[in-house]
Amino acid sequence: MKKIDIAAELYKKNAELFRCPVCLEKVEMQERSLVCKQQHSFDLAKKGYIHLLKKPMDSDYTKEMFQSRRSIYDVGLFQQALDEMEALITTHVGKEELNILDIGCGEGSHLRRIIEKFQTSVGVGLDSSKEGIALATSQMDRLLWTVANVEELPIATGSIDVVLNIFSPLNSREFTRVLKPGGVIIKAIPGKRYLQELRDELYGEKGRSLDTTDAITNYAKRFEVLEHRSVSQQVEVKREFIPALIDMTPASWDATDEQKQALLTFEQLNVTVDVEVFIAKIN
Repeated sequence: MKKIDIAAELYKKNAELFRCPVCLEKVEMQERSLVCKQQHSFDLAKKGYIHLLKKPMDSDYTKEMFQSRRSIYDVGLFQQALDEMEALITTHVGKEELNILDIGCGEGSHLRRIIEKFQTSVGVGLDSSKEGIALATSQMDRLLWTVANVEELPIATGSIDVVLNIFSPLNSREFTRVLKPGGVIIKAIPGKRYLQELRDELYGEKGRSLDTTDAITNYAKRFEVLEHRSVSQQVEVKREFIPALIDMTPASWDATDEQKQALLTFEQLNVTVDVEVFIAKIN
């Protein structure tokens, strides 16, 4: 089957998870389009995603950046953090059939790996970048990919069991709205030493540790934190993947071409993947 036909079947089975971004009414799948009662219609792209943005949005994230993320994620850079997220969902939710929403999913690697763990669940990956979502459609099994405004989610109220918020802005109003009673939010933020060695090599003394205090305090004020785990591991990045490591993160945006070129001469770089992972429910 073509991707567009696979996606049409998935959206037809799971249309109740969505709402019209224009009038906020329920939608249903008609042929290859999501349509609401007011006849606002949104067509599936050939690659199998649906575009629910009301107007174009600017993004600093390029197709090349998303491709670099896919490359570096595939060698396991974030596997330990994802394992902890999966364990937290299993411990605190317990259900087998989950609706999992990844807000700011980028090219989809994190949601794809988590859905592999929860094999009877459905995943919705949502990002404002068409380039990221188009790349995410390389996997379609139980996954629905959507270009949308992450500040105004085209997601039905009370339809989601698990919200994933991985390195993306917190939107407590919308997260609270879309969650089912008893639903949870998995929040991940960079730890103090996240990619510290990369930042040290690029910026020297300017590559100081990150301050996570405000982000942690802000999250705890808005939700009831059930558990907090700190994940830190050293990952060896071989020379062939160093370009992808540089390109995949905003941490390199302020580096000069000379600084980046110097890093490309390394045979390998051991980097710290330091992540703070929380699971919380609505207060």
